[in-house]
Amino acid sequence: MSINTIENMVNWIEDNITSNPTLAEMSDYVGYSPFYCSTKFRENIGITFKKYISKRRLSLAALDVKNTQERFLDIA
Repeated sequence: MSINTIENMVNWIEDNITSNPTLAEMSDYVGYSPFYCSTKFRENIGITFKKYISKRRLSLAALDVKNTQERFLDIA
């Protein structure tokens, strides 16, 4: 799997982060099996697909808290 494919995975996640992206959807997008995508994602990014999604959501929520006047419960 090329670095471009890994970049496509990350870009796809960023584009779909608000719509609850799944490993199966991402693997369909890049054209590899979910198992292979999961393995290569972890090898190249350093964390699992699910952990990456969790960390990105937490980062986005932190930005929302910092940049808005919304309540924490609304952002969560």
